[in-house]
Amino acid sequence: MKLNKSLLFVASLLALGAQGVRAEEAKAPAGASLQTMAESAKMYFEYNFKLLHNDHGMNKVDGGDDPTQTNELTGSTFKLKTALKAAEKVDFDFAFNFLSQKEVYSGLETAKVTLWLMPNLGVTMGKDKTHVGGFENYVNSSFRIFDSKYYETKPFSTYARTASIQYKAAGTVSIQFVNDYKPDANSPREWSERPENAKEQPAMILEWKGDLGAVQPLVAYAGYDNNHSTYLSLGVLYHEGPVTAFFDFIQDQRARAESDTSSKEKIDTYTNINLQAQYDLGTIEPFFKFSSFNVKDADTDVKINSALDTWDDNAMQWGIGTYFLKQGTFARPYISIVGESGKFAKSDTDATEETKSNMIMTLGIDGTI
Repeated sequence: MKLNKSLLFVASLLALGAQGVRAEEAKAPAGASLQTMAESAKMYFEYNFKLLHNDHGMNKVDGGDDPTQTNELTGSTFKLKTALKAAEKVDFDFAFNFLSQKEVYSGLETAKVTLWLMPNLGVTMGKDKTHVGGFENYVNSSFRIFDSKYYETKPFSTYARTASIQYKAAGTVSIQFVNDYKPDANSPREWSERPENAKEQPAMILEWKGDLGAVQPLVAYAGYDNNHSTYLSLGVLYHEGPVTAFFDFIQDQRARAESDTSSKEKIDTYTNINLQAQYDLGTIEPFFKFSSFNVKDADTDVKINSALDTWDDNAMQWGIGTYFLKQGTFARPYISIVGESGKFAKSDTDATEETKSNMIMTLGIDGTI
């Protein structure tokens, strides 16, 4: 039933888009070019199918057998994306992932409307990507080499109900409002749980995503958890000819109560650094990514992650690979190797610090239709 309702919703949005295009056609002067009409509505599919080989090195125990290695078709995406200019000052954007691995409705990633009050000033409302995560947030999730461990634990969902104001000035300056963080009592690292901090009042994210030609700087700042916690991101992207590269530095200071009865706070500092580069040689395109993640606790600094499947203190990741036999943007086969490591307790009964690591090989294909 949920799937039928979801597909019906997608069909309704497509029908709305078609109605908008017909309206534009009706207003178009005689002899208007087909290319001009096509530019008012763009619709395409974006896909990524991949086979992962995981050596599960994290599960290796001294003196024990080697962990069972696995091969799995997972993490694939198949998205429908639509961009429609329904009127001279109104833009509509929609994205739906048919292979969402969560509940059906989470497949709806973007459904937003932008009203341009002036040529450079617009207001957007709807479900949109939150402006948290640096340039890694803007690298299309269908084509991302891997997600940094910080990206998996950032304070806001990647897609959420938002309202924003944006102004085009050497790029785009924006103020985005999103429901505030609501504490999770089951989190291994609880944030402040005082009643005033559990309200889902709007948090505000300020961002400047610059456009200075080949160089694109990014600065973002957010106050959340009722302004008890802060987020800062500094980054730069370079794109010139065949070279594309970006660098992110993120500092996320998360408040938590000293105790259930205390009004004093302690601040844990989350730090994330990302570096990614790729070089387009035509039919092949090698790429590389590095990421580090660390949490400095306000009191006694914990040096290990709390569990093998929980990266809540530290991580180091790297990935290298290449696209090959590329057929434009339609089909881009690729192969990559990703390594990830962190510090963990040696076992459930031995708290001795030990570095554990995984190695993941991926063979896949992505593109747009």
